[in-house]
Amino acid sequence: MNHIAKKLVNLIEKQDFSGARQSLYHPNCKSIEPGSEALIGIQALGEKEAKWRSGIEVINSVRCSEPIYGGRYFAIGITWQITYKGQSPTFWEELALFEVQNEKIISEQFFYTA
Repeated sequence: MNHIAKKLVNLIEKQDFSGARQSLYHPNCKSIEPGSEALIGIQALGEKEAKWRSGIEVINSVRCSEPIYGGRYFAIGITWQITYKGQSPTFWEELALFEVQNEKIISEQFFYTA
């Protein structure tokens, strides 16, 4: 599983979120964000990303921690510097938890202060 985690970190830091979904995620994966209903499926995750990106002028940087492993789960810390449209750059930190089954990510859950 560590090769999946390391590839995901690499793709996140390259801001290749679509590539991560297409190569690492199960087609019926689940995504959970604080305060939102769970989304199911790669298409729904792509729509979530498009909506999020529509309010962003530029992602200045994104850095990930080394993965931490436990059973079929791994977690990474992600630090973002984002400039939202019409705003100054802001920093944002989150913890992301992923579940892997049969070499594919089947769920992702994010923890941050909204």
